[in-house]
Amino acid sequence: MKIIPVLDILNQTVVRGIAGQRETYQPIQSGLTRSCQPLDIAQALNDEFGFTEFYVADLDAILQQRLNLKLYQSLLDAGFTFLLDCGLRRAADSQPLSGLEGLTMVAGLETLDSPQELNQLIQDWGTASSVFSLDLKQGKPVCNGSPDNSFAAIDDPLEIAELGLQQGIKQIILLDLAHVGTGQGTGTE
Repeated sequence: MKIIPVLDILNQTVVRGIAGQRETYQPIQSGLTRSCQPLDIAQALNDEFGFTEFYVADLDAILQQRLNLKLYQSLLDAGFTFLLDCGLRRAADSQPLSGLEGLTMVAGLETLDSPQELNQLIQDWGTASSVFSLDLKQGKPVCNGSPDNSFAAIDDPLEIAELGLQQGIKQIILLDLAHVGTGQGTGTE
């Protein structure tokens, strides 16, 4: 099993995500550091547990389409690698990130415009650096309502996963937002 700590970033601060209710997220409080700055949290997790890889959910980018390029670069400069969910709608949205070594791009069902965009992301980044996040809330798929998004017409998460595999994806994260930070397990049983 591989454990990858998550850094939920809102207003360039690490926040504690609870049940996908983003409007209630507050800066994280940790016994490892008094800081809630992403680099400080990553360094504290590295110092205490040896983590060098993280999952970064950039809520600034997901909610406001505002990439935190300096933040990403600071994490990479410190020697960390990470899976980045920055709210990609189209594969072209990842272009500003193409020169950053150490990133794996996450295409979330919640924001992705279509299966074709997932396929294009794989073409642009390769299978090793592309991950599909099958986003659920209480077991139901959370999809972008874009008119051409055939993911949105599917209610069964397994069928969505199959469509993702047909696009060439090799790595899938199954995430039920309603269970995040609740201490009630993953909800993906």
